[in-house]
Amino acid sequence: MKINTSIRTLKGVYGLFKEAGLAGLLTGNAEEVSAAEVMDKLIEGGLMVETMKLITGSEMYVDENKIETDWEDVPYSVINEVLVDFFAGIGSVSALARG
Repeated sequence: MKINTSIRTLKGVYGLFKEAGLAGLLTGNAEEVSAAEVMDKLIEGGLMVETMKLITGSEMYVDENKIETDWEDVPYSVINEVLVDFFAGIGSVSALARG
């Protein structure tokens, strides 16, 4: 899926990450954090689906075959890939360790 890194997207993601205690990942004021830790905090806070919608600009996950799936039904590995791609897109991949 296409990953959005516009100012509008960053503003929305910043609000969600701030609520989850992860804002430092976007401001550069965070130590290295694993992708699993980010996912755990977003899931615990009920913020994962909203984060995916903001990052992709899509209400549903759309795979390479154009099949739509509710974000809540998307496999963990796909969500992880979207998050890593987002951080790579904004140049903050160094703060997010794969795994």
